[in-house]
Amino acid sequence: MSRRRLLLLAVVGAALGLGGELLHLQAGVWRLPPGASLPWWVALVYLLLLPLAAWLFRLMELRLGAGPHSSRRGLLIECLGAVVLYLSPALLHSHELLLTALLGLALALRLLRYRAPGDLQLALLAAGIDLAAEASLAAAGLFTYPDSSLGPLPLWLPLFWACLGLSLRRLFLALFPGDGPQVASPP
Repeated sequence: MSRRRLLLLAVVGAALGLGGELLHLQAGVWRLPPGASLPWWVALVYLLLLPLAAWLFRLMELRLGAGPHSSRRGLLIECLGAVVLYLSPALLHSHELLLTALLGLALALRLLRYRAPGDLQLALLAAGIDLAAEASLAAAGLFTYPDSSLGPLPLWLPLFWACLGLSLRRLFLALFPGDGPQVASPP
């Protein structure tokens, strides 16, 4: 994995992540405390975590001997799917149960139909890390989710990050292809 490509990924990913957070903030998915502005560290988190995720996905691929592979068409579908996934809270956050059901269905389809070695573990890890991080930040009063029925975090949040983790894995592995055997992902 070239350093230049990794740096480009981090910068582009940080910009896209920050843009997505601003979109979610504007759509009312989450709210800042009165008078607060978007903290600078949000961009830094994306800037640091995306290269770390790419490196971890590559380690997973090397350890498991296989990673998801797709054609150019499959990669385009993956990109479009990641965009739709990232926009879904902005469009449906006020319908918590519907969004939870749709993301649950997407995750189930992904794991049952297009599962690669390590996908289940990755989905659980992404959901767990996000829940711990966001619960801590919400408990510190840095933001709130206004459409959360059972506590400080919405029901759909772990499913969202599990699905997003799987999409990011496929996108990163397409950018940094490995040498191991490949398994199919969506056409």
